[in-house]
Amino acid sequence: DVLTEVMKIFPSKYIHIGGDEASMRSWGDNPLNQALMKREGFTQVDQLQSYLVKRIEKFLNDHGRRLIGWDEILKGGLAPEATVMSWRGESGGIAAARMNHDVIMTPGEYCYFDHYQSDPNTQPTAIGGYIPLRKIYSYDPVPEDSLTASEKKHILGVQANLWTEWVPTTEHAEYMIFPRLLALAEIAWKPSGEKDYNDFIRRMQDQYRLLQRHFVNYYRPSYRIHIEAVPDYQEKDYRIHFNTEQYDPVIHYTTDGSTPTLQSPVYSQPFEVNGITTIKATIFKNEMPMDSPAVHVADYGKAIGKKVTYNNGGWSQNYPARRDSTLTNGIDGGLTYQDGQWQGFLHNMDVTIDMDSVTSLNNLSVRFMQLIGPGVYMPDSVSVSLSDDNSHFSPAGIVVNDVSPKDKRLLFKSFYFNLKGDKARYIRVKAYIQNGYMFTDEIKVN
Repeated sequence: DVLTEVMKIFPSKYIHIGGDEASMRSWGDNPLNQALMKREGFTQVDQLQSYLVKRIEKFLNDHGRRLIGWDEILKGGLAPEATVMSWRGESGGIAAARMNHDVIMTPGEYCYFDHYQSDPNTQPTAIGGYIPLRKIYSYDPVPEDSLTASEKKHILGVQANLWTEWVPTTEHAEYMIFPRLLALAEIAWKPSGEKDYNDFIRRMQDQYRLLQRHFVNYYRPSYRIHIEAVPDYQEKDYRIHFNTEQYDPVIHYTTDGSTPTLQSPVYSQPFEVNGITTIKATIFKNEMPMDSPAVHVADYGKAIGKKVTYNNGGWSQNYPARRDSTLTNGIDGGLTYQDGQWQGFLHNMDVTIDMDSVTSLNNLSVRFMQLIGPGVYMPDSVSVSLSDDNSHFSPAGIVVNDVSPKDKRLLFKSFYFNLKGDKARYIRVKAYIQNGYMFTDEIKVN
């Protein structure tokens, strides 16, 4: 009756049945389900979902419609003519296309417009995440290396989603959608090999004026600068990039910790720094600074590239980041735990860094994130211990968290340890989980 009414209201070719986030934990314990499984010869609980979806598809097909659902409908076997919306990454869409089913790509990492589009501390409250314009434009909805030419034809397109739990008004919805929707439109229609982000930003200047003429409450590009430090493992230094949302900005910068002025160097291309270098950068317009300086301290530490052993089961399978190289790859995480640099844990973190030989150690820091909306919290405390033989460890300190678990802001905290020049080969770092997920990006040693 529900679907019949839906079809009366919406004369569309497709009817979306959902199918996402439905727990199957209790299904196998239900006597009616057990009887159904026995009657149908099912051996897996997943097959119950497939049974239901296939029956719904037949009902829709009998009424001249086609079924579409989230990628969970793959569980237990896909209905014969179902179209899949792949939101949990691309794997569901790739699997469906390989079975010659049509697919719409809508991975949360690139296409969820309820996520922040700039520094969360400068934006209206959102559910979490961080998907700026540049990231959306970088997405290719047709996986190049995972599908054959015939399978790629099943990728019908790409879709953005704006869930509105945190969006109370139409004006707020416009703010979250624009200008990101323009980037999505371009990646949907433009061949991947023809994309050019700098040219896109140039053309966006006209689009901003068009949005203004139509009184669209769009997000205005920020004057903030993101300083990206890319380690050179051979030279043991960093290559510095400045990224901004502005088109053709004038960026003045310093590398001595001083505040940039009009007399400071103008950024034109990435540059190298070595040693401990404090970089500051500011966009100037009409000879005036447009924001406070962005600051980054580049320091190629002693632990970069060293082996890390996970002592109690490792990371969460949902947030592996760079796996066992994450914590010593010399790369800081960004504003979201989904950027591939933040490693997630659902239990205490317990890792040991092998410095290769007995090394003089001055200090150690390890950084964590908190964003309680999606359930990300600081650790309760962090401890460090040292050893020469990886068997007998001496405590080097413990730092207790002082960030409130009720603070709703996006927060970062580095836990610092003064190692006082002690010598050791092995460094053991433990972080004790407080609640939900715990994310860390880098352990820095000097």
